[in-house]
Amino acid sequence: MEAMRRHALVASLFTGLLLAVMPHCCAAAVPEVALDTDPFVSLQCLKLSVESLRVSGATTSATHISAEGVSLYQAAFNPVMRSGSLKKYRLGFDDIEGTIKIASHAEWDAAEILTGITPTIAKPAPEARHIYTSVLTENRSLLTIPFLWKDLSIAQKALLDASPVTGSSDQLGEKRLNYLRGARLYELGNSGGIFPKRDRILGAIVHSPPVFVGPPSTSLQGAGYHAFHVANKERRAAVYVGAGDGMLHAFDALNGEEMFAYVPQTLFKNLSSLTRQDGAYRSFVDGVIAVAEARVGNEWKTVLASGMGGGAQGVFALDVTRPDQFEKGLGALWEFTDSDDADIGHVVGVPLIATFKIKVIKGTPSYRDFVVVAGGLNSYRDDGTGKFNLQAPGALFLLALDKAKSEPWKIGSNYFKFITPISDKTIANGLVAPTLTLANDGAVNYIYSGDLQGNVWRFDFNGSAPWANALAGSSGKPLFTAMDEQKNRQVIAQKVQIAYGPYGGYLLLFGTGKFMEAADLNGARFKTQTFYGILDALDGKAVTRNQLVERKLISAGASDGALEISGSALRYGAPNNSDRGWYFDFLDANKTGERSISSARISDGSLFFNTLIPDADPCQKHAARSYVLNVLTGLPAYANLTAYPASASIVNTPIVMAIVPDKPSRDVTGKRRVKKKLEVLDPVVGDQTGEKTNVPKVATEAVTVSGRLSWREIVNWVELRRSATKK
Repeated sequence: MEAMRRHALVASLFTGLLLAVMPHCCAAAVPEVALDTDPFVSLQCLKLSVESLRVSGATTSATHISAEGVSLYQAAFNPVMRSGSLKKYRLGFDDIEGTIKIASHAEWDAAEILTGITPTIAKPAPEARHIYTSVLTENRSLLTIPFLWKDLSIAQKALLDASPVTGSSDQLGEKRLNYLRGARLYELGNSGGIFPKRDRILGAIVHSPPVFVGPPSTSLQGAGYHAFHVANKERRAAVYVGAGDGMLHAFDALNGEEMFAYVPQTLFKNLSSLTRQDGAYRSFVDGVIAVAEARVGNEWKTVLASGMGGGAQGVFALDVTRPDQFEKGLGALWEFTDSDDADIGHVVGVPLIATFKIKVIKGTPSYRDFVVVAGGLNSYRDDGTGKFNLQAPGALFLLALDKAKSEPWKIGSNYFKFITPISDKTIANGLVAPTLTLANDGAVNYIYSGDLQGNVWRFDFNGSAPWANALAGSSGKPLFTAMDEQKNRQVIAQKVQIAYGPYGGYLLLFGTGKFMEAADLNGARFKTQTFYGILDALDGKAVTRNQLVERKLISAGASDGALEISGSALRYGAPNNSDRGWYFDFLDANKTGERSISSARISDGSLFFNTLIPDADPCQKHAARSYVLNVLTGLPAYANLTAYPASASIVNTPIVMAIVPDKPSRDVTGKRRVKKKLEVLDPVVGDQTGEKTNVPKVATEAVTVSGRLSWREIVNWVELRRSATKK
């Protein structure tokens, strides 16, 4: 049955720093986010070393250290040379200390392999690289083509021929294309060199955390899925990442060689700027990537969806079922930009890939798979006729994966849009990153998303398409608005994390603050920032700050700068009780600038997240702090452990690894109590040799029950009975 075919199609791996680099223009009455200076890519400091690398994101090949062959894939960028790095490190277990250890030297760096560092030759050679792009045909069909001069359209060739300085044709388009493919002949320093010299071919990886993808999921069901899984279970594992060279890259997770790259056709107008001598850094493929199995029409596919961050306003989707044979698949499924809908902006949040119930006919439901994205930033910036909306609403988009390539985008047919009203015209607006919950049939029932004005919105998809009343449950008003004690709105620029409420409903967990523009470094603008855990009881009632129980942070008095947290008990579900969650303000955030800019991680009832404490001096390293708390209470998760100073290299969503010992023996009922340690994985911080800098670790413990609970006991009989008798 299609209604029972799977648990979910949700891809939301690692959320990176939500930054962008675009020219700033103030055409709208509502202030924009000035994305013209990236606080993390600042070149103001002349003391920066050409060899310096800054960690930008990481992923692992497994979540348990007991798994064989676990690897860490870590991205970085050089802010001077504007080049990137993607290294693979082996993970192991230190029996003496009982902690995870990371190899001090990388097995490989994909950037070095792609570039060919002497005496090694480039693999693959520039002319042999499998690079693709798309072209819009006369009937607006999106056709995937090789990124080769002979295959480009006349319009694409003209864009590459355009001088990045004057805009007029200089007839260097073919040379530019070969330069972008990795050819070194035309770099300065060579005879006839005219383009910038590069230390590495791979562009800067700044806000696009790498994503590891192995064989298809084993948890899905549905007609044809078993055959799909069998056919692809031995496929080559890949690591996907977006870069400042204009490409989405797929690297072989085993040997680091590039399998394919994709240049979104939307970015063609900006590609020539990569050959400008004095050009400032700008974003290209700089969004967060999601990958999941989904139905594209009647076929199962592994789908990749990514926003372009500050590179362009929009999102694209690819068929990556066989990354080593990209050209044999469906290629680019589609691109959706502000040319298709003016309310799509710079998509900086992670997309979702999910199933929706679109209708029920005679008791039989029908389902359809979509990419879900929040409209993002600056959709109201005047960037061309029909490409902006001065009303500055927030927007949530559902983009159908089965849209025919020859079919134009049509609202209400192959995509759906849900508008949230603007609350305050004096501050920037934008819906940032959606997250979702699932009904019993695996279809989406609710989506939550925060915006830059501090609102948390809930969209209800329990009905049928087009879901005209998606916001009706809250009367078109936000579920919650984040404000400090002085009633200042607090920016929500991260994905809300969701846990089940103790007596029904959902607990929503998120922090406030942003780090998107140069003004965010200005100490005079620092405000109190907060972390919230709010309960949506699904009763249609909004939640306010005074319904939350406060927790307070204090210094632990230790030399390592640790913090402790305290607060009174929560009484969820108590008669006549109005407790709807918890919150705490970051210690002295109005002075230090501490803020939460990336999403939390929930694991075994513990909440892990990192904060950033920026330094106004671009020559200095930013500071950070790592937290671990109990999800439901906001109090310590284990002993008195709450927060420790950390490296600013780990301000992304934490990578939480489980250290699982040997299985204990069963008791008389057949169950085991497995005690495991949860550890936040530190990145390898250092130079290109992989030297490791000691960073304080944050860890906790969890006990789970595994194995048979009893020979006859059905542990969830109450839920099963309710489901069976539900009318």
